[in-house]
Amino acid sequence: MEQTHLLAFHFNRQVALNAAGRKASILEKALVGVRFANVLCPVTRSPQMKKVQVALAAGIVVAAALMVATSAEPFRRPAVATTDRAATLTMPSRGVWQSAYDDTIDGQLKVQESPLVEVAFHNDRLTGRYQHLRAVGKDNNSIFIGSVVRGKVPMITLRQDHKSGYIAIYTGKLVAPNRFVGTYMDNTGGSGDWSFELQSQPEPAAPAATLPNVDRSDAVK
Repeated sequence: MEQTHLLAFHFNRQVALNAAGRKASILEKALVGVRFANVLCPVTRSPQMKKVQVALAAGIVVAAALMVATSAEPFRRPAVATTDRAATLTMPSRGVWQSAYDDTIDGQLKVQESPLVEVAFHNDRLTGRYQHLRAVGKDNNSIFIGSVVRGKVPMITLRQDHKSGYIAIYTGKLVAPNRFVGTYMDNTGGSGDWSFELQSQPEPAAPAATLPNVDRSDAVK
C-alpha cells in the first residue's frame, strides 16, 4: 500500500510540474492538489481528516500558483522599429494644406467642408492659419498649433483655437506622402472623420539676375 501511495505521489508530482510549466489553469492546479491530498491522506469519513485534505489541497494550489508566477517571463514592451515608411514624412517648411472633414466618425470621409490652412513647419512642430483668414465662407482667425510624431506609422496632432472659445482637436496617421487621415472632436460636442493633405507649397526662390559683363574699354571719356 505504501509503495502504491509512493508511486502515486511521484506521478502527481510530475503532473503538478507539467501543469505549472505550461501555466495551467486554476482548475488543473486544484485537481493536482486534491490528488496530492488523497495520496497523503486516503479518503476517510473522519471530519478531521477531511479538513486535513482540504487544507493540503489549498496549500498545494497556492504553491503551484506561486511556481507559475515566479517562472513567468517579465513583461517587456516590444521595441518599435522604424521602417522606410518613416522617410515618407517630408513635410515642406511652408505649404497650403486642405483640412477636409464631415460630421460622423465611421471611417468613411464624406467631405462636407474643406478649408485651406497655411502651415509653417519646423522641427516637427507646425503652426497655421486659415488661408486669407477665411473658412467656410466666413472670416475666421483661428490659430492651429500641432506636431508630427515620426515612427513606423507617423502621426499628426493639431489643436484649433478660436477667440470665441471654440477648440477642436485633430489626430491622424500618415497614409501617403503629405496626406494624413484621422478624426477630430471639438468642445461643442462635434466630431467626424478628417483628412489633412498638402495642396501647394511656395516655388523655390529664383536666383538673382546678373548683368552681363560689358567691355567699356572703347567708351568715350
